[in-house]
Amino acid sequence: MDKRQVSLEITGGAVCTPQDGITQEAVISKLEHSLAHGKAHRRSQLVFFSLEVSREYRRLSGLKQTLVRSVSHDCEGFSLVYQPLVDHDHRVVCCEALLRWKADSDVGEMIRLLENTGEILPVGRWIVREVFAQARVWQQKSPDFITGFNVSYLQFKDSGFSDFLIAEAKRLKINPRQIAIELTESCQVEDFDGLAREFARLLDDFGIAYSTLLLIRNLPADSVKIDQSFIRDLTEQNQVDLAIIESVVSLCRKLNIRLVAEGVENARILKLLEAYPITLYQGFHFAKPMPASQLEPLIGSILP
Repeated sequence: MDKRQVSLEITGGAVCTPQDGITQEAVISKLEHSLAHGKAHRRSQLVFFSLEVSREYRRLSGLKQTLVRSVSHDCEGFSLVYQPLVDHDHRVVCCEALLRWKADSDVGEMIRLLENTGEILPVGRWIVREVFAQARVWQQKSPDFITGFNVSYLQFKDSGFSDFLIAEAKRLKINPRQIAIELTESCQVEDFDGLAREFARLLDDFGIAYSTLLLIRNLPADSVKIDQSFIRDLTEQNQVDLAIIESVVSLCRKLNIRLVAEGVENARILKLLEAYPITLYQGFHFAKPMPASQLEPLIGSILP
């Protein structure tokens, strides 16, 4: 391209005939299964249809059907846990609601399937109702306590989602300034202008946080979260991740944006991060995600 070399990656699916099928329908179906398996597990490879591919396809198909049934029964089987966030003094001033679905499920895989099937929309509204109801209880006892939750870009493509957020906050009479909405990076943003308009409406009331720096250039925000992938393996010798954190800190300071560090798993990582003006810390060093009943006594307390 314009005398510049561009590196490309190709993932492919393949079948062998006649053993994998001879009809057009069978061949195309198994090609699609092989390609999907390659994209998920073996990128940049040519994946031939196999028993492994077939089993994975059946497992995912069964999981999708189970999720759809769960959603149709008022999200039966889904639950929320809450992980505390602490300030400089290690005081619990905020929490993040995290979706769970059955104890043995892969949360990341579950959310991807919800997005792929479109079921993230009704589940997302269920999350809002549950989080807002819990936030109401906590705000009555601790008015300054902030409750956060994650929202997919796909939810904001739903034209009525912002109105739903505002209406639910009014219905439950909660203070939206004590609600933090975090935009996840699981889906690629296609319409920055449209998303910016939705966030401009919400930012007057709710807090908005991002876990990807790409969005700062195009969208309003009052918080940025450093993803745990940059923090969990942090050491003094890890100059790359330290440089990234320093750059993010500098950027947020210039833009007057609060900084949240996710993935603070031990005291060694915390000590490294305390050299930077980070607003909030989140991670197993302080507490793991827990039911709301277990989090409530910790609100306002100082964690070791």
